[in-house]
Amino acid sequence: MNDQWIAMIEEALEGDEVKAPNRLAQMTRLQQITSNTVNLTKDDGKAYPNSSAKEDALIDLIRNDEVETPLLVWVNYVPTGESYKQRIAKEFKDLSVEFVHGDATTNARKAAREDVLQRFKDGNLDVLIMQYKVGKFGHTFTQTRSVYYADRSWDADDIVQSLRRVKRIGLTHSPVLITPRCPGTIDDLIEKILEDKLTSISEVSNADLVELLRSLGRDAR
Repeated sequence: MNDQWIAMIEEALEGDEVKAPNRLAQMTRLQQITSNTVNLTKDDGKAYPNSSAKEDALIDLIRNDEVETPLLVWVNYVPTGESYKQRIAKEFKDLSVEFVHGDATTNARKAAREDVLQRFKDGNLDVLIMQYKVGKFGHTFTQTRSVYYADRSWDADDIVQSLRRVKRIGLTHSPVLITPRCPGTIDDLIEKILEDKLTSISEVSNADLVELLRSLGRDAR
């Protein structure tokens, strides 16, 4: 995919290829592959077989009692989230699990989504799988014990805001954050970009913020 913009998927039938017509598509395909090959579709519209090292890793962590619940899992892609939900529900009958994503186009779906979120907040849901775009603002999940970043995001704000869902001043426990990385994949590039962005954010001083607010005030006038 890096050199020819084509990826060969082992589980696929012989001759099946995943192609990227431009740079944006290439970066997206690389992310989807690293997340879970179920994100990819064949020419006939069917999804590729489920395959995810990160999903396998989380299952092993749960099986070995190395993560505490309530567990919050962050994802980028809907097929990835559906796969996590089905796998956890199948392998751990004693755990309740739900997936919340941005596809809530009707009032009924929105109400159902809010019900899931409230159950998690109230401690009545063991595992909540959530898409960044629907969960990074306006929610408080301070009861969360473990956070698993199934997918990475190019947007540093996704990471900062998702952390703010589980960390608040006065919190009496420290949530365990797990960020699995596949070496030699797109994860390396995303991590490098995020490190650079977060470093620059962390170097902003109070004086810088004051000057920024003043300049915004002057612009507004």
